[in-house]
Amino acid sequence: MSLPPDNIPIDKAWVFTFTKDDKNPVLLKFDNFDGTIKGSSPSFLMAMYLRQPLKVIETKVGEKPKEISLWIFDKNFNEKEIKRIKQRFKESCRLLKLDVYFVDTESSKVDFVKYCHN
Repeated sequence: MSLPPDNIPIDKAWVFTFTKDDKNPVLLKFDNFDGTIKGSSPSFLMAMYLRQPLKVIETKVGEKPKEISLWIFDKNFNEKEIKRIKQRFKESCRLLKLDVYFVDTESSKVDFVKYCHN
């Protein structure tokens, strides 16, 4: 989600290919479970991925979340990449009818990846 559409490296081991259409500069083309070939945007696929933890939250809390907060660890991303990631997460959350907020990493002094023991 961080890479520009015209600069995505291709790995022949991947079981999908890249394509595009008028509305989407990047589509992942793959064989669906029913044998059909599907094309989906990275934002749509991320929305499908996000649905699972949201279902768990809904089960535990008793209602569907209306908003989430995300923290993007920007150690290896430049400003343009962070902007693309945020934009694509916003699109994913829009598809889920979910507000998204991003944690301000510049004001945080703790490296949670370094201190996570799980």
